[in-house]
Order: sequence, then C-alpha cells, then structure tokens
Amino acid sequence: WAAAQTVIRWFGTVRWMNTPAAIPPGSNDPATRPSLRVLVADDSPVNRELACALLSHFGVDPVLAADGSQAVRLAREQAFDLVLMDLDMPVMDVLAATGQIRRFDAEHATHRQVPVVAYTSGPFPSDEGHLRRLGLDAVLRKPCLPRDLAACLERHCPTKFKAAC
Repeated sequence: WAAAQTVIRWFGTVRWMNTPAAIPPGSNDPATRPSLRVLVADDSPVNRELACALLSHFGVDPVLAADGSQAVRLAREQAFDLVLMDLDMPVMDVLAATGQIRRFDAEHATHRQVPVVAYTSGPFPSDEGHLRRLGLDAVLRKPCLPRDLAACLERHCPTKFKAAC
C-alpha cells in the first residue's frame, strides 16, 4: 500500500474505473489523438488502480480485467496495442491466457499479434528467448517507475505511444 500512496502522491488523486482518464498537461485534444489501447489484467484492485494512474500519466485510459479469463475474452472482442498482465491470477494465469490470446491472433488474420507483457512483483526470468518461448514479449516489474512503463510502451507500440504523448 505504501507504493500505491507514493504513486498517488506523485500523480495526484487516482481516478476510479468509470471516470475519464486524466489528460497530461499540454497534450492535444484526446478526440484527435490516436488512441493507445492497453488491456490491464490484474486480480488486485490496488494494482489495477496503480496501473491506471501510471497509464493515465501518458494519456492512456486502459481497459481492465480482474483475471486471465476476462483478459482473454476482452482480447478476443477488442483490438489492443498492448496487454499488461499480472503473472499470477485466479481462474487463468498469464501463461495460459497468453497462449489463448496467441492462438486467437493466429486464427484471425485481421488481428496482429498483440504484445503481452507480464506485470509482476515476483521473481521471473528476464531472458528474452525464454520469454518468447512462453509467448510473452517482456516483463515489467511491480511497482514500476513511469520511465519503465514509458520504455515498455515505446518499445512495443512506438507510433501510437509517441502520438499519445
């Protein structure tokens, strides 16, 4: 909870799920900006709020899921530029959910393979070859700093990230 309070102090009041994202000062009109679509899947309401606060700093209003099964359903129904998913969730963990998302992407030519980033506070290998064999594109450690999230967004969705900022 101390990390949550630090992020809240840094970015201001955390918005609740049903309110519009905060638009960073100096940004263009959100109606004319390309929308960066991020799915955040985490079973912890506090972690979802922290992710929302961090993403809203970059003008991103994420779609939220409370478990891997919800994340898979949302990824099938909507196109996302990035999926940020907790490693250990109830119902379906990140590896099972990623496998289903990858199969769906492969079966539907209209969908590109969405980058899936494991978002974890626990130990996890950062070796890229190992991550790729598991179907993941990267690992982002919790709690992450804004610069780490920015680097992740810029690496996996550079065009939309630069336009959103």
